[in-house]
Amino acid sequence: MSLDKKDLSEISKLIDKKFDKFEKKIDKKFDEFAIVVSDGFAQVDERFAQVDERFAQVDERFAQVDERFVQIEGQLVDIKQDLSAVRFDVSMLKDRMDKLEERVERIEKMISRNIETENEDILALNKEVEKMKKKISILEMKIEKIKMLK
Repeated sequence: MSLDKKDLSEISKLIDKKFDKFEKKIDKKFDEFAIVVSDGFAQVDERFAQVDERFAQVDERFAQVDERFVQIEGQLVDIKQDLSAVRFDVSMLKDRMDKLEERVERIEKMISRNIETENEDILALNKEVEKMKKKISILEMKIEKIKMLK
């Protein structure tokens, strides 16, 4: 079987048609792929924008946390100063309380001594009164004897 020019020409045209068809198909697939890739890049860009926005939010939140931390540190310093002042006041009050307790103890001892002294004085006076009563009684008896003798 031998092919002539006409057959070769027709085969060439058929190949050209098939090649054109295949090229169009490839171009169509390439365009579809380009759209998919473009959409993919757009989605990736959108995701990067979302990630960048999220990083910006995180950075803002860290800035807020840092600011709050500085506020808390300031409050902590104030609280430590207040605590120191309260400790000093408590120490002063304890000292005063100790001194007051000592004074109360001394006053109680003085009162106790005074009461004991007063009790001793009263007992001594009572003894003297009893002695005087006995003397008076003796004197009254002597006076009675003297009156009887007269």
